[in-house]
Amino acid sequence: MAVYGVECCPYLGLQNDASSYKPYPTGCANCMASSRSHCPTVNEQKLVCLSRVHRLCPRFLKAAPGRPAQRPIPSRGKLRTGAVILPLVVVAVVLVAFGFHVVNLGVDSLWWDETLSFNRANGGLLYTLSNQILLGPLVTIDQHPPLYFALLSGLLAIAGPSEYVLRFPSVAYTILAVPLAYVTGSRMAGRTAGIAVAALWATSPFLMWAAWEARPYALLALLSFLSVYLLLRALDDSHHPGWAIAWIVSLAAMFATQYMSAILIGCELVAAVLYVIAGRTQRRRILAGGILALGVLAAPTSFFVLQRFRTVADSAYSISLIAFVQDLPHNLGIRGASEFLPLPVLLIPFGIVLAGGILSLASPSRFRVAIVMASVLVIPFLGLYLLIEWGRVTYSARYAAFLAPGYYILLGLGTARLFRFRRAAGIVALLCLAGIGVAALIYVQTSMVNTKQNLRGVSAHIVREAREDDAVLLTSSKLYTTLEYYQVGSLDQYRLRTFADGATPEEVTEQLASIASQHRRLWILTDYWDHQKDSDLLAILDTSYSRLEKITFTGPDYFQDIYLYQTSPRLVDRLPSGVAPVTATVGDNIRLIGYRMEPSTATPGRIYLTLFWQALATPQKLRVFGNLTDSQGRIWASFDGEPYGGFFPTTSWKQGDIVVDERVLDPDPGTPPGRYSLSVGLRRSEDSQALPVVTPGRLPRESMPLGDIELQGFDAVNTRALPANATRLDSQVGPLVLLAAKSPIADLHPGENVPLRLYWRLSSDAQPINRINIRLALLAPNGKVITSMVSSMFNDLPDSQKVNGALLASDHTMRIPQGVASGQYQVAAYVGRNDAPFWRIGPSWWIFASDRTTVTTIRVHAFDYQVDIPATSSAVGKDVGYLAQLAAVSIGAGWRVAPEASGALAFGPEGKRPSGLNVTLYWRAQAQTDQSLIAFVQLLNAEGRLVAQHDSIPQLGKRPTSGWLPPEVVTDPHPLVGLEGLRPGRYTLIAGLYDSATGRRLPVATDDYVTLGSVLIQ
Repeated sequence: MAVYGVECCPYLGLQNDASSYKPYPTGCANCMASSRSHCPTVNEQKLVCLSRVHRLCPRFLKAAPGRPAQRPIPSRGKLRTGAVILPLVVVAVVLVAFGFHVVNLGVDSLWWDETLSFNRANGGLLYTLSNQILLGPLVTIDQHPPLYFALLSGLLAIAGPSEYVLRFPSVAYTILAVPLAYVTGSRMAGRTAGIAVAALWATSPFLMWAAWEARPYALLALLSFLSVYLLLRALDDSHHPGWAIAWIVSLAAMFATQYMSAILIGCELVAAVLYVIAGRTQRRRILAGGILALGVLAAPTSFFVLQRFRTVADSAYSISLIAFVQDLPHNLGIRGASEFLPLPVLLIPFGIVLAGGILSLASPSRFRVAIVMASVLVIPFLGLYLLIEWGRVTYSARYAAFLAPGYYILLGLGTARLFRFRRAAGIVALLCLAGIGVAALIYVQTSMVNTKQNLRGVSAHIVREAREDDAVLLTSSKLYTTLEYYQVGSLDQYRLRTFADGATPEEVTEQLASIASQHRRLWILTDYWDHQKDSDLLAILDTSYSRLEKITFTGPDYFQDIYLYQTSPRLVDRLPSGVAPVTATVGDNIRLIGYRMEPSTATPGRIYLTLFWQALATPQKLRVFGNLTDSQGRIWASFDGEPYGGFFPTTSWKQGDIVVDERVLDPDPGTPPGRYSLSVGLRRSEDSQALPVVTPGRLPRESMPLGDIELQGFDAVNTRALPANATRLDSQVGPLVLLAAKSPIADLHPGENVPLRLYWRLSSDAQPINRINIRLALLAPNGKVITSMVSSMFNDLPDSQKVNGALLASDHTMRIPQGVASGQYQVAAYVGRNDAPFWRIGPSWWIFASDRTTVTTIRVHAFDYQVDIPATSSAVGKDVGYLAQLAAVSIGAGWRVAPEASGALAFGPEGKRPSGLNVTLYWRAQAQTDQSLIAFVQLLNAEGRLVAQHDSIPQLGKRPTSGWLPPEVVTDPHPLVGLEGLRPGRYTLIAGLYDSATGRRLPVATDDYVTLGSVLIQ
């Protein structure tokens, strides 16, 4: 080996690093004896530069006498500062890029192409290598070779399937290419170029898009970069055959990842041949053997290539060359940033840097770099364009992933040239390009959902709402893999032959009739790619069956429609057998005449409820609601919506129609076994006001009780999904995991209760969960505790439910105290045993763990403080208990007030008798209380019997007495309905307050109510 500075010429350096040299002949050497660049040939280096003969070289003799060398001879034992700092910079870039790429990696749903990856990787090695995809009964040929899917299959076998696991390999491939970008750029044009290439690669929005997909494009980009680096090493270090062998293997791996890489492979082989012909390397045998080995390695994949291109139809897609050239920097470097900056502004810095990179290749000393860049960027780019124009490929930016290394290397060369020209210019150029990339990455992270379709939402909705006898109908085979991944396979699935497939209307109708005879409901998933082609199918379905709902799940590129149809008729002539008859008039125009309840055989606790409504006249627009409540009035299951999802609203009902209304009651996960009450009713859509329900011998009420239900079928380890409106927490709290919290009300007022339901998972049955307390605290923005309450949990839960893995639920309320200002507040939870400190949240070893966790956030709206009573009201002035004075009363339109001789008030209709009486009470608060009392207004006949009433928390639930502040005045409306059926005569109107827990009224002098006056009905 030559010794530097003794046997080797001290002026022999490298083109990209004047302070380094190679102790063997290489094509990247340069003579530094004069300011004029000279590249000695390989033979010249071997015979002169790397031997003692260099002392006779004219250039050496000219530079040596009396002149210092053009560069100092470095000490080989001393590390330069750049050799230490720059690798550390690369490590920092890698770590930051990795952290940025893995954030929210598993949040988005898989889209269709990603479910294809799961299908291939999850079917076993032989299935993966077969290059086939089974889409139900359809067998199709995949457009990608098997290497990526074989690697993914191994990961799935270890870690199991999930969105995060499926996408993580793509992130790893992208991040692994960052140090590779640095060493490749450094070998081509020095460390400045290496840092630039690594930084731009790490901040590329195109590569982040590839990293967030469970598809082979990130692996293709990595292998492309690896092939470029190994090609450089094979050309520079031709005396080491290992580099050439590794290069050939990388080409074979690239070809086994994506067919389009054949363009790049061919160009790199041509570049190597040209380099040999130019006399830059002596390893012709190694090159020839490598090409032969590549052919052997690529032969199996070539079979799939031919198979693929035989099955691909000619594409009518065409793009001009100018548009193709403009599209490359936009997709590779600007994607996302163009959302907030004009495209010309973004293209200017990229254009300047790319021009600098092209100019840097014009130097004769850069022959090796120029020929490599032509082989990895320019010629492959033109080859891809010609392939698109040939019609065998539909252009997509991701197909250009193998061009990404050449593109970013060219940007790095341009940045390095600007840096040599003016250091400030190079730094500004790098910061500008990287800044654009970071801005695009932030936009992708915060503003753009990466998923093409929300297929997870589609599948979760079907799984959550489907019944055992439902079926899924697909108008396209594309969604088979989606249903496979998201486990909708328990339902029967049918691929319809539609009009787009050449079927006639009669054939489509016959298919639907055959399926409908076996299933009660049909879920229709239309083709997300072409929604118009299924319009005729939907027309047939709307004619023959009853549409229940249509939901659209959207993504940035596509949206997916779901339709649900009921195969049974929505109108019947009479009540079917097995229906429990009832007689309940709801409002003025509808009667509930029967119902049927059926427990689910597949989902424990789920109840199928069928209601039979009869229209007495065409009603207004109404919604049907139902609640399943426990003995304490807590709601554990409910429904609320228009009949048939609004597709058969009550405004379409005609007099005499008997409408079949099917509903599902799905109790929350963790609902304890026991007896529950079921009630249903109707409310107006415009204001959500419940209509009065009148049954024979009973007073009007807001809902109709249908009976009690005994829930006993819950498994302790409940695997059902948590409610969609619950906030996930997943916090370890002692032997429990706090899974989620649900608070149906986010906007509250002082005095109101914060209803809160917490969902828990028992993570260990080694510790008993008896005597567990929870403290809920209302926290101000500065963290100060405003109020708190303590309650016990799970004391009444049977021991059969307290097993490891059990899903439990607990209900809590906390009252917002009077005087709380408007603003946003947090509700925090502390959990522990009643004889020990609260448990810390998180792992037991984490020393910084807190003993509280935020479970929900609420907004408090304080009321305007009112002390005046309207002048149009009539004074009453009666004290009701210790709490308040009923100061005044007013009557709504259609009634007049006429004081009688005794001074009492008399209310009479101004004309035709109204159907209702709107009474407004004005309460003046005289004391504060923690009780939430109920205000009542009642109408009594001459015998003192109750004929109409209205009870509610004051101001229709908005102003509970627990939020009153003396001496404010609270306006409290109470509508009395159903007066049109009363006999003429004199009635007495009374009002007061009572405790809903005990039914006890607050005293008023010698009575327990205030007499407001007489109501005269003629």
